[in-house]
Parts: sequence; structure tokens; C-alpha cells
Amino acid sequence: MIAGIKHVTGAFAGKALRGNRQDGWTPIELVLKQVAKREPGPIRKQQLIPVRILVDEARKNNVQPLDLDETSVALLTDNCPVQNRRKSVEIGLRLLNDWRAWPELRTLLPAHPIPDPIVVRRLRNSIPDHLAVEITRWVETATRNVFDEISQTYIDQYDQDTINRYLAALRKFVSTAGTTGTDLGRTPYIENLITADIFHAVARSWIEDHQNGKRGALAKGSIAAYSQMLALIFERNGKDASFVRKGMKTNPVLKAGRKQHDTMAPKNRAFCESLLDIPGAETEFLQQHVILRAKADEILQRAKAAGRDLSGPELTAVRQLGTTSMFCALEAAVLPARIGNALDTRLHGCAAHLQLPNGKQKSGRVGYSADEVKNDNAMEGLFERDQRQGLQTLEWYLKKIRPLFPMSKASPFLFPSVKSKEKPLSAKVMTDWLKMHTRIAGRPISAHNYRHGMATILYARGNLDIKHIADYLGITPAVLLRNYAWIDERRVRKNVAREILDAVMQRRRAA
Repeated sequence: MIAGIKHVTGAFAGKALRGNRQDGWTPIELVLKQVAKREPGPIRKQQLIPVRILVDEARKNNVQPLDLDETSVALLTDNCPVQNRRKSVEIGLRLLNDWRAWPELRTLLPAHPIPDPIVVRRLRNSIPDHLAVEITRWVETATRNVFDEISQTYIDQYDQDTINRYLAALRKFVSTAGTTGTDLGRTPYIENLITADIFHAVARSWIEDHQNGKRGALAKGSIAAYSQMLALIFERNGKDASFVRKGMKTNPVLKAGRKQHDTMAPKNRAFCESLLDIPGAETEFLQQHVILRAKADEILQRAKAAGRDLSGPELTAVRQLGTTSMFCALEAAVLPARIGNALDTRLHGCAAHLQLPNGKQKSGRVGYSADEVKNDNAMEGLFERDQRQGLQTLEWYLKKIRPLFPMSKASPFLFPSVKSKEKPLSAKVMTDWLKMHTRIAGRPISAHNYRHGMATILYARGNLDIKHIADYLGITPAVLLRNYAWIDERRVRKNVAREILDAVMQRRRAA
């Protein structure tokens, strides 16, 4: 039916004409098709899909590859007819930016980095500089707890991933205030925005956008979560937030969003159910790091057999595959840590989280203290040389993959940044790599899927103590039961169905 509609409207004809066009995109398409044929190679055929969509949208809007700047990127994303297509265009732009340094593409794409669509949108909905600086200060105040007089620094600060969420909440509040009647340019301080009238206008805007299905609208759970974070930010900066908390108790959307936020999202529930229902899914999930490690080794061995160094695309692919393999090993074979804790893992120094095996100690150990972990629940796990392959992957990563990062020697982190010795690899980069390479391997997995997946597998066994599972995950038994009690319900239904079937079979035999 959809194909018929497209034929009637001329969509197919228009796309065919654009596909046959000879322009600046033509040589890029040819290069990527050739590179995608290499097995294994730096890119996969699936990655060409968002690039093809990007090229089609660019041709629709008469945007050439060398013209990719902030204005043209905004044009491409704004003019996409549906949200899924816009997301594909964004992915295509990021992929081209990653591949821009390849010798084959260097002259076909801009010399400057291709602007990230998300950054472009933020710039267009810009917050005045004086308020942007204050936002950072307000969040810093809200997310730090105790000042140590000796070191002259704040301790017990939230992890960076959590800080980023608070920053996003306050930025969203300020930017929305600017679209609901407040002149941000004439607003001297953040505190001038902390009023019941402005919060109510912002919350109404978020709720209306959600109810009207507006592109980019916040989900109910996100609206509630942002409101909760705003209340904390306001209060820790000495401001009254009673109107925020009252709205969360009385507004039906905020109440429903809070309930939704406190329970497992439907897509996460579906992922967990697939681990229990699909034959082989659990094994594939637990061995994902072994699969990714093998793919990285294939590229390394091919270069070694040819007696040459890794090419630029090969180096990129090996870094990404090796890093995601190490992350998956940590999550599935050792300890399902939150992504913020995993990325903050330090190899050495007085604050080291990871202890490597030595003569007497045959296992490696990783641990995070209570003040480093959400909910103040310490976490600890072992890298062991067993069928889970946790220690084997760690040794392989430290020997073959981590040294490929330019900051590996200077950085104290298990996952070093590509550019800075002071910071680990960012959560966004790790998330993008993980989703991309697990999707290519056949089963897309997000960082948080590991926590949900491990909890599901352990709970479903039925013979483990609830408190032990909760301690392993760094959560409370109440949270575990709230999110995974559905597994017990499934088990009861299956047992009842089995008993009914047994009773029916017994009657038949008796007859």
C-alpha cells in the first residue's frame, strides 16, 4: 500500500532522478560502496543506509557535501518529513564526520568538522552567555556535597553522567522559558526565572508538546524527571521549590510520568523478555564481548599477515571494537556498573578502582565505593579466568587495544579519551560505539541494557537470594522487586498452565 502511494505521488520518480544525479555526492557514494565490500572492514553495509538517506535529503535541498556547515545542517534536519528520517540524517552526518580524515574522502568533504546536528539545534535555541555560565555554576552547587578543607576541593560529587542530566534539565528549563514569554536577554540572573508563573508556563509547554506529538517533545517520564531535578537544583541553591513539588503531586501528567519513570520502560522490558524467550539470546548477550573481540582480532591479524601497519579506517575500527568489547566484558562477566562508573574506572593511582592479578592473586578486582555510586551502594566484582572470559578480555584489551589510543600512557583511566589525558572516554562516544557495533554483530545493546539484562538473568534463575542480587547490582531489594517482579508472574503463569495441562492429560489417560 505504501509503495503504491509513493508511486502515485511521484516519490519514487523523484528519488530515482536524485539517485542518478552526478554531483559532489557521487564520488562519496562510490568510495563508501567500495570500502563496505571489504570483509572485515572499517564500515559495514548497514552503515550506508543512513548515509544514503542523508544524500537523498541533501539532493532534495540542493546541499553539496563541501557546503556542510551549520546553516545547511539545520536545513537538512528541519526539512526532514518524519522523525525517523531526521534521525537517519543525523547519524549519516556523524558518520561522515568520523570518516572525513580518510585519504579517499579528504578532498570530497569539508576541511572543517561537520557540525553535530544536536549542537546546531542548541545554538539556534541559544541561551545568553551570562545565563549559560550561571547554569553551570548552579548545577555544580547542586551536585556537590562536602568541602574538604585539606584538599580545598569538594568531595562526594555526583558522577559526570548524572551532572550532565542535571545540566540538560536546567538548560531545557531556561531555553523553554525563553520561548514562553520571558526575554532571556533582559534576564540578569537565573534566580529571576525561579518563579511559580515561569515554571508553570514551562511545564505547560512541555506537556502540550508531548500531548500534541511535537517532534523532539519530552516524554512523560522525562518531564517528571526534569521537574524533580529542577526542584533539587533550586533548593540546593537556596531557592524555594515548593511550587515545583506541589505540581508534581497534583498534575496528572507529572504524576503519571513519575510513576513511569520509577518503573522499567516498555522497550527495556521487551529487551529483558527477549533474553528469556529467544533461544540462544542469553548466551549471545553474555558473550557479546567475545564476538566483538574476535572482530577486532581479525583486522589486527590481517594487517600483521600483510606485514603492514593498520590503515586509518582499520585503526578506528579496532579501537572501537576493542573498547566496546572491554566495556561488554566488564558489564556481563564482572560487574554491571552504571556507564558513569565504568568510564571513570581508574587503572592506577591512589584512587584506582582496578587491581590486576599478581603472583598470589590470580583474579583481577574492580570496585566502586559507596560515595561514588548512585544510591550510596558500593559495588565490587572479579575478573576471573573462566568461561565468562572476563580476565582474558581485560588482558587482551590492555595489551592490544588500549595502547592504540594516543593518551593511553598519560591517562589513568581504563577507557582513555582520544584527545584528553584528564578525562575518560565520553559517555556519548561509548554509547554510540556500543550501539553501532552490537547492531552490526546482530543484537543492538545499550549500556543500560546490561544492568537490566543481568538483573533479569539472575532473578529468573529463582534460586538466588534477592538481597545478594540487589547488592551485586548496587540497588535496593525494593527497587529490584519493583522492576523485576513480572518475572515471578511469568513463572506462576507457566506453572499454572503446566498444572492444567498435566490435569488434562491425566483425565485423558484415565478415560
